[in-house]
Amino acid sequence: GHHGRERWVVDGNGHDRASEVRGVVAIAKSQRKQIHTDISSPGTAANGQPCTSFGMHPDLSNLQAMYNEGELSWFANIGTLVEPVTKAEYKSGSKELPPSLFSHNIQTRTAHSL
Repeated sequence: GHHGRERWVVDGNGHDRASEVRGVVAIAKSQRKQIHTDISSPGTAANGQPCTSFGMHPDLSNLQAMYNEGELSWFANIGTLVEPVTKAEYKSGSKELPPSLFSHNIQTRTAHSL
């Protein structure tokens, strides 16, 4: 696995925050390969997608081309939850949760089994 912020970053405030956190290892906005979402698609802009522009690592031009040709999709922030859970539901134990929810190695193994 890898940390998604090493491969792509949201433009705008997301980039500013990522640059602040990553410091000297952050990829300059001018070096990133730009991809843009189609705001008419379900899940974008008014449909719930908060961002319509992303920057990819400069070494991933092949993935940028595949995305632009409609041959690649990005799925960000996916995980192993059994069902949607709010903080209150988590604290009350009222929802089913995956085993070892905060254990990186178990969550990685679970993600590989999907």
